[in-house]
Amino acid sequence: MTRKNPHAVALGRKGGRARTLAKLAAARRAAQFAGRKPKFQVGDRARATDRAPTDYRRREGFVTEAGPGKSEYRVEFDDAIQPTTGYLMSWWLERVP
Repeated sequence: MTRKNPHAVALGRKGGRARTLAKLAAARRAAQFAGRKPKFQVGDRARATDRAPTDYRRREGFVTEAGPGKSEYRVEFDDAIQPTTGYLMSWWLERVP
């Protein structure tokens, strides 16, 4: 009779889907680095480009919130023109030095 591979025996019937504490911790650590860094951080200055909706074009302000969408940022504009805030997509904004 042939001897079984001890590593395959350790996996048992789950076929590699065993969840140990070490595997769960490693998956959590790896998830922190997943995805792309956000284009803007809260407090960054941003300018709406010509691709933005007409109410916001060429206006400057501060990013006050990221979200609710994945690539969406809430911008508080410096001028007194209404609307004073708006949720804009990242491709409508450019960084102001």
